[in-house]
Amino acid sequence: MIAQTLKYWYGIRESYWFVPTVMALLAAVAAVVLGWVDSALGDQWTGDVPWFVGSHPDGARAMLSTIAGSMITVAGVTFSVTIAAVAYTTSQFGPRLLTNFMSDRGNQITLGTFIATFVYCMLVLRNVRTAGEGFVPQISLFFALSLAIASIAVLIYFIHHVTESIHISNVVADIGRDLEKTLHRDSQRDGPAHHRHPAEQMTGAYARVSCGGNGYIQHLVESRLLELAEKSDTLVQLERQPGDFVHYGQTLARVWPADRADDKLLDQMSQAYALGRSRTLVEDMMLLVDELVEIAARALSPGINDPFTAMSCLDWLRTALVRFASTPPPSPYRHDEAGALRLIRPVLDFDTLIEQIYTRLRPYFCADPSAACHMIDSLGHIAPLLSEPQRRTLAGQNEALHEASQALLGAEPDRARVTRHYQACRDRIDSLA
Repeated sequence: MIAQTLKYWYGIRESYWFVPTVMALLAAVAAVVLGWVDSALGDQWTGDVPWFVGSHPDGARAMLSTIAGSMITVAGVTFSVTIAAVAYTTSQFGPRLLTNFMSDRGNQITLGTFIATFVYCMLVLRNVRTAGEGFVPQISLFFALSLAIASIAVLIYFIHHVTESIHISNVVADIGRDLEKTLHRDSQRDGPAHHRHPAEQMTGAYARVSCGGNGYIQHLVESRLLELAEKSDTLVQLERQPGDFVHYGQTLARVWPADRADDKLLDQMSQAYALGRSRTLVEDMMLLVDELVEIAARALSPGINDPFTAMSCLDWLRTALVRFASTPPPSPYRHDEAGALRLIRPVLDFDTLIEQIYTRLRPYFCADPSAACHMIDSLGHIAPLLSEPQRRTLAGQNEALHEASQALLGAEPDRARVTRHYQACRDRIDSLA
């Protein structure tokens, strides 16, 4: 249940409607509170304040109606502009970016400001009375005017923000920064690695934690699994992690020894997983890597043919790779407070990350001489920052890229250019040995 609760909470928090809804509710509360204050003070106090010019009922109604009508119109235009920007960007660089735009706080606050102003003006409009001597809630009216001015400022900000948000350089940079922050967060969360494999605890029969549905693993509450393993005095080895697609009956984890893992325990452990229809950015670091890889691959497709965007993606991926290599490897083992091993989880290693970046991008980069040279240069740039085994992995990528480029490039000058960069990278890696 904890995993499902986290799934719903993150889904609501990142949705496009959550922030506007909260702002609309706050506007309704403000309208009620200020209406109560106006009723308590009356509207005769305005004559004692020289700089405050009070409004008459007809003028107040006209102003509130104008503001409310304008705000709901601008809110519709804002939504249309956002959808158009999202449609353009996702069609050019991949549908995975849709989540980035819909969860953008700037877009959410912009829409929320217009809707909140509309709701506030509609509620205040009810308090304006023309019968008898008439009554105008002057404080509420002044606040409505302030909201209208603030909405104009937000509209100007939105025009600037949506223009920046669809610029591919900013899109790539934002994803690259998020990836680096995620790597830093994970390195801070994980303790020092314990590399002794607990083979003596993984003998004999084991019980399986089976999947109860189909979809991507969106959340995994490791603390809950650790708690259950400690209570039952068992050892849990995770087979799947956030970002993996699983189907009904598939093994999520293995539990030793099998005689201590009854059906109730296995069911409780399966509830530590939350499944969904798509991958999320909360716990799935590789989704950010996949987004940059997809943008780079699309940029080098014949329909777009934008090698500079692809090279920019590789630059940010290279930055993340250096960050990953410069931090101590995370520990696959988690212990309880008494020091007993309770949980073994899969961890990402350097070779896997290299394969996810360079191996998958090689078929696209090797067909463009400029992109191929840039990829080779990126290998040479990060080589001095890595260990000897990691440099051997880079050398293998350098060889593979050079071989693929020589097979695909038709012009001899292009092949010679790639060969020069390849030889320079090879010499640099060999000099560090």
